[in-house]
Amino acid sequence: MGGLFLYQGVNEAGVGSTGNALTATDIRIGVPKLFLYREVLRAETLADALRATWLPERANGNDHLIATGDGEIYDVEVTGRHHALLYAGNQPFAHTNHLLAPELRQFEEGDKLDSILRRNRAQRLLELGTGQLSSTTLQELLRDHANQPHAICKHVAPGPDRVSRTIAGLVIEVTHRAIWVAPGPPCTVGFERVSL
Repeated sequence: MGGLFLYQGVNEAGVGSTGNALTATDIRIGVPKLFLYREVLRAETLADALRATWLPERANGNDHLIATGDGEIYDVEVTGRHHALLYAGNQPFAHTNHLLAPELRQFEEGDKLDSILRRNRAQRLLELGTGQLSSTTLQELLRDHANQPHAICKHVAPGPDRVSRTIAGLVIEVTHRAIWVAPGPPCTVGFERVSL
């Protein structure tokens, strides 16, 4: 299997992008989702970044959390043929691996309890930290172990039923054009700052 190119980050225009895997029933032959992430990072405006996520020729969907240095935060949930645009406004916003938009839930497949538990925990921690959020507090959030084995920093014992685990942490500072990266589980590996 080939390696993955970097597809989450921030560009010189101050457009930042990250996201989560989503599983939907309307997958099809088309442009892979990782190429759409790269197109978002090529965008010079918020509108261009948003449009890049719902390219009509896409194969499948994903979640795209897009923020700008101006303080705008949008979340785009995309399936193979549909998309929904969610606006964070002035509120903390967390997303994990399930669809939040009611109009897209009919396309979702699989048990989403693990994702729901992680999203609710992250949302609660963000709301508790409102007014005090920084790259440091977000790094701490990514180290959280509440609700193991369904935690934000997820440690799953090896075995046939192992589904996923945390392999890295990423915090993007769009206003400073910088990324904090933990190349491993954030609870055991420190974050390093990388800037443009």
